[in-house]
Amino acid sequence: MNLHRIAVYRWPMRALLLLLLLPVKTLAQPGAPPLSFALVENERGRPMRGPIAEDGMMVELLSAQGKRPWMVQQLFTVSAEYPYGPEKPGDRVQWTMGEVPLQLGGRRYLRFELSDCYCVDQQVVVQRDGQVMRIRIPNDPRERQPLLEAVQRRSGDHASPEVFRFRPGTFTFAELAGEAAFDALEARLAEGLEHDRAAAYQEQLADQARHDREQRILLPSSVPPQLQTGPTAEELARALAAPAGLEQVSVSRVVGDTVWLRITGRVMLDGGCASNRPLFGIELWTDSGWVERVPMRDVQMDCGMPWADWREHEVMLPTLRWWTSANQPAATRELKPGMYRVVLMGANRERRWTEAFEVR
Repeated sequence: MNLHRIAVYRWPMRALLLLLLLPVKTLAQPGAPPLSFALVENERGRPMRGPIAEDGMMVELLSAQGKRPWMVQQLFTVSAEYPYGPEKPGDRVQWTMGEVPLQLGGRRYLRFELSDCYCVDQQVVVQRDGQVMRIRIPNDPRERQPLLEAVQRRSGDHASPEVFRFRPGTFTFAELAGEAAFDALEARLAEGLEHDRAAAYQEQLADQARHDREQRILLPSSVPPQLQTGPTAEELARALAAPAGLEQVSVSRVVGDTVWLRITGRVMLDGGCASNRPLFGIELWTDSGWVERVPMRDVQMDCGMPWADWREHEVMLPTLRWWTSANQPAATRELKPGMYRVVLMGANRERRWTEAFEVR
């Protein structure tokens, strides 16, 4: 099986230079929200417990620590209409789905969004404690339309998740979405998302007003009041165009060769579909100082978000040995024990480094 997060999208997955952060293109029909879901573990709507894992290696690592990891993957077959490469029609592809946290009172749910693609035989596979739940996704637009209409009735043109109870077996997305047991919870999640959007909009207006006040240029008091002026259009455009950057990057914890970072500020992401993985590089301490062990990629995919604004956000990086083996030539794939640090990039293209940590 292909464990790489390969995107086989109807828009070309061309490399996007960091200097040209173009808007994300989507295939959803105008005004139609994407399909998404959240998982619970019982009839009372309790969120899934345990850490989310990116791959089988992380499942094994977290299980060895006595935790109950779970993993959500999307699998499909590349359709005959796929015009790009290197994947070919008929190839079987899978990737780990990215999650978005949703807070509802004292409970934290995770939302997973389905991606539109040139694919058939789509299914979502959820695994925990050796149990496997398979959710078959409809390809036919006529089958998808009632599902989209249900989302629109609940939350208008904005996406809100269906709620599915995790249990082993094979189900269709439609039959799970049709279960009435979690209608009230789905409505509360939709209301929470609407409240978050309204609060974010008000915060944006307040930030803009504060920015305008800070950028106002006042002439000396000897100048008559009617001659006092604010910034020129060019000065204001230049100030608004200045991107934000990273404020703080630190190592939250290290287990073996797995590193968790705590990030504050606007960080560049890899642009993968439904991905919240930051662009990062790995550096090694040597007798001559810090050297690049795995260089930071200078391109992004154009499927997901180009950056994220985080405050004290904890993110788990891929296991460093696996990442090195996947991104280095055969002769330098082995990650040896030593002192390392991680470098990230802010939206202002300035880099920030973590403190050094040991990999044994």
